[in-house]
Amino acid sequence: MKRDSAVILGGGFAGMLSAAMLSRYFKQVIIEEKFSNVSAGIAQAPHLHVLLKQGQNILAHYFPGILDEMRRLGCKEVDWAADTVWHSPFGMYPRFHSGIVTVNCSRVLLDRLMYQYLQAIPNIKFKYGLNDESSSADFFIDARGRNAEIATLKNHRTTIVTNNLAYASQFYQLPDKHSAPFKQIYVPVYIGINDRGCVISPIEENKVVVTLIGRGTARPSKNQESFLQHLAQLNNPAITGYLLGATPVSDIKLFTDLNNKHCHLSKIKHWPRNVVVLGDAACKINPIYGQGMMLAAKQVALLDRYLVNTNVNTRLIQKKIDELIAFSWLMATTEDKRAYQNKKLKLRILHFCLDKLYQICVKSEKVHLKFLRKLHGISI
Repeated sequence: MKRDSAVILGGGFAGMLSAAMLSRYFKQVIIEEKFSNVSAGIAQAPHLHVLLKQGQNILAHYFPGILDEMRRLGCKEVDWAADTVWHSPFGMYPRFHSGIVTVNCSRVLLDRLMYQYLQAIPNIKFKYGLNDESSSADFFIDARGRNAEIATLKNHRTTIVTNNLAYASQFYQLPDKHSAPFKQIYVPVYIGINDRGCVISPIEENKVVVTLIGRGTARPSKNQESFLQHLAQLNNPAITGYLLGATPVSDIKLFTDLNNKHCHLSKIKHWPRNVVVLGDAACKINPIYGQGMMLAAKQVALLDRYLVNTNVNTRLIQKKIDELIAFSWLMATTEDKRAYQNKKLKLRILHFCLDKLYQICVKSEKVHLKFLRKLHGISI
């Protein structure tokens, strides 16, 4: 493969991370993006985005100093056990110093910092709209995100798992002297116990993102009164105390496309020799599980390992991407299938095993730490 030029379709998180990596291998890297304003094309930009630990490790590798810059701008470090009140259907998970610490920020800030970093790399340039340069490039990455239509690969098989979930987000400004014994809180939706959930997580400038999750008739709306009613119906003193004195500083944004979709691209026999599809364009997973950006980062790191070789087998890379996705896909879709009727035996067994795991995690710091490490993409 020639290494003169590479084109990335999509300038979101996966696209920009890919560009930083490809700039080490190609003389010129072009990012083709519809919108000239960073984050403009990302439907979920106003919502909470969590980049889990392994994702942040990879981000820091390709964007040295970016986590320090986040801290300088007031982003909070969060230990996912010590600083997190995490309810499960069987009780609250233990709080202890896990060492699994992430720097939390808004998606808009993350995209802006990545964009600024790429602007300083001389062999990377952004092109907005359609460009003729695409057809003559040596290598292509499709990173157009969850709504991408892969026009040249129309015959690929896809699996869709629905969930009837939605979430609504609003930014809150905490008071100057805000004090709480934790930094973030998670109350998950769980079939048969509660159809309403909530995530509150800190970002920059002493703000938090409050995200309400609901299923079926309990799905949240953009109405302020309904938003506050949803919070009250959670009947959670920790949430009430945490938001005491906090002020809404944004409109409420609603997101309803939480379905899972896996494009089985590795099953295509005649795969283009110079194309790789990654991120949500290859597989989109229900965002409430926080796996999307970390998976995209791991896919970029995987591609990096193969580009070291002179001969690049893109079909093999696509197969490895499918393998990398498998665990997160299984966990997310197994949870989302709890509402399904007439469950097969295999699914009932998976739900039984997950429930047993959650029960053990409530009682055991050691097991909960292993669960957190797996969740964050860290080897156990």
